[in-house]
Amino acid sequence: MRWETSTNTHRLNTKQLMVIFILLSCLSILAIYAQNSDAGQATVFASQYEEYIVQPGDTLWNIAKAHRGRRDIRDVVWELQEVNQITPIIHPGQAIWVPIN
Repeated sequence: MRWETSTNTHRLNTKQLMVIFILLSCLSILAIYAQNSDAGQATVFASQYEEYIVQPGDTLWNIAKAHRGRRDIRDVVWELQEVNQITPIIHPGQAIWVPIN
């Protein structure tokens, strides 16, 4: 029994190469844009929040009260939970982000 191998090679034509080149270019541009966008968001975040270390006896309510400015304290408690992705239960030594007054 003789095994035959296929010598059929696939070659891309000029049109296919151009399509691949355009797609890779678009992906590169999107990757650069996404990287710059994340850096910009981090800068905005850092200008609006500061890190706070939870102390014994702290609650989200009293932390929100100290950092609320003129805002409704309930809105600040909700914001603390959303920004830090936490439940209302916090523990001493835990680092959380609080709004800068």
